Amino acid sequence: MTAAAFAYFKPRAELDGLVAFIYVLEVGDAPFVGDLCALLGQIQIGLNGPAAYDFGEGDITAPTLSLIGPTDIAGKLKAPRNFRAIGCGLTPTGWSRLAPVSAGLVANRLTPLQVVVGDDGARLAARCEVAPDDAGMAAVLDAFLAARLAAAPPADPRIVAIDAWVIAGDGWDVDALAVSLGLSRRSLERLTARTHGSTPKRLAAKYRTLQAAGRMVVGEVTDWRDAAALGGFVDQPHFIREFRRYVGATPGAFMADPSNFAHRLIRGQWEPGRQLGIAIWA
Repeated sequence: MTAAAFAYFKPRAELDGLVAFIYVLEVGDAPFVGDLCALLGQIQIGLNGPAAYDFGEGDITAPTLSLIGPTDIAGKLKAPRNFRAIGCGLTPTGWSRLAPVSAGLVANRLTPLQVVVGDDGARLAARCEVAPDDAGMAAVLDAFLAARLAAAPPADPRIVAIDAWVIAGDGWDVDALAVSLGLSRRSLERLTARTHGSTPKRLAAKYRTLQAAGRMVVGEVTDWRDAAALGGFVDQPHFIREFRRYVGATPGAFMADPSNFAHRLIRGQWEPGRQLGIAIWA
C-alpha cells in the first residue's frame, strides 16, 4: 500500500447537491503526514486513530467522530500507521441541512460529531467498524445521511444563489450579489459566514484557486502561468500567494509533484463521472 490511499464513492441520488462525495482513507504501515488543500465541511469517522489536523495554529487531535468545519486555508493531516477513516464532503446546502450549525463557528476547526447527531454517532461508528470493506463502509454512511435528510430542515434557497455566483466567476461583484439577494453587504457577509464559513470575497478566491489547481492536475494547462491567466488573477505574485493559502504549495512545486496529497485530493474530484461545480471545493 502507498503511504495513504483513498477511494471515492458516489452518494445516492437523493443526496445529490448535498453530499459532494463519500470517501475512505487508509494509511499504510508507517505514520503519514500529508498536505491538505482548503476543504469542504466534512463528517469523518476515524478508525485506528487518532489523527490530527493542523490548520495553521498547531495540531488538533481529531475526535473519533468529527465534524470538520469548512476551511479557507491549506492544512496538514497527520495520521498514525494503519489509520482508516470514512467520511464525506458536504456542500454548503448539505452542511445547512445535515449538520445544521453555523459554519462560521466551526470553520478551520474540528468539533465532536455528537454535537449534531447525538447518540446516533456511536451507532454509525459501530456499523462502520464491522462493515466488510470500503464499499460497505460507504454504504453505511450513505444510509445514515439519507436517514438524517428525512428529518432535515429545508434548504435556504440563498445558498444555491451564492454557490452559483461563486461558480460563475463573472467578476465576483459582492455588492451585486448582495443586491440580488435583497441584502446589505454586511448582512450578506453574515449569511455566508453562517452558511459557507467565510466571506463572499474569500469564497471566490478559494474557488478560483482550487479550480486553477484542478486545471493543472488534469493537464488542461501545462504551465501554471496559464492557470493564473485563466483564473483572472491580478498578476503571478497574487496567484502564488493565493495558491499557497488554499493549496499549501507554490504552483510550480504543486505541478511538479503529483504524489503530493493535496494534488491527489484535487485530482480525485476531476475523475470521470464526478460532478464538479461546488464539489471542486475539495
